[in-house]
Parts: sequence; C-alpha cells; structure tokens
Amino acid sequence: MSKKPGSKKDSIRDWPLWMWGCLCIFGGAMTGALNSMGRPVTAEDRAAALGGALAALTFIGGGVVLIILHFVRRGRRP
Repeated sequence: MSKKPGSKKDSIRDWPLWMWGCLCIFGGAMTGALNSMGRPVTAEDRAAALGGALAALTFIGGGVVLIILHFVRRGRRP
C-alpha cells in the first residue's frame, strides 16, 4: 500500500513533544475521572481502583516528562 505524501500518520508523527505531553495529561485525567465514578465495595474493587489510579498518575507523569523534554531539547537541532 502506497503512502500519500500528506498522510495522517505522518502529520501525527510531526507533533511536537509538548503536544504529546498535553495529550497524555488529558488522557490520564480523563482515565482518573472515569475510574473514580464507581464506588469500591470489596477488597478486589479497591485494589482495581488503586491500580487504575496508579496507571492514571503514571500517564500524567509521562506527559509532564514529555513537556519538560520539549523545553530542554528546544535548542538542539536534529
């Protein structure tokens, strides 16, 4: 399958790191918000809620790291 010169895949790859970081932070926040809607009843539910919260925080932390990398690497040219 041939690639078009202006395909969506290429345009998404050209996004700067700060945009990827904002996307990760937004996704982590939405995941945390959706995860907190259910009220845990049993120990298994609480463990699942804790795992979901840790995953959301990891995603948010990764977004912050991507934004920091964007500003640290700004002066370097590939």
